[in-house]
Amino acid sequence: MSDSATRDSINAALKIAAANYEPRRRSKQKQLLPLKEGIAALREGGASFRLIAELLTQQGVPISDFTVRAFCRAEIEGVHRAVKRTDTRRNDRNQRGFAHVRVTREQGTESTFAGNGTGRNAV
Repeated sequence: MSDSATRDSINAALKIAAANYEPRRRSKQKQLLPLKEGIAALREGGASFRLIAELLTQQGVPISDFTVRAFCRAEIEGVHRAVKRTDTRRNDRNQRGFAHVRVTREQGTESTFAGNGTGRNAV
């Protein structure tokens, strides 16, 4: 079999797979599908994702506001976004204030800077 024939057969198989592909919904979001109409009505009325999650939890559907948000974006608003994962090993400096001491050579004095993680130092 030649390279172009192999490439053509692979492309044909991928096209068939793409035609039959249906993205998987997360199981938590799947349980919200029958409630889509009510959730949409609440959102149109200005209800927050947190309020909707609390109402659903009170009705026996334990769910987080993050899941409600993802469901609303995907199913009601039609916006599909990639899941962004954060690196948990990131330096703590961005999350918490920090302090360090800098010694100036000219004066030989110390000055303390308290950082707020924004790159701007506050004393």
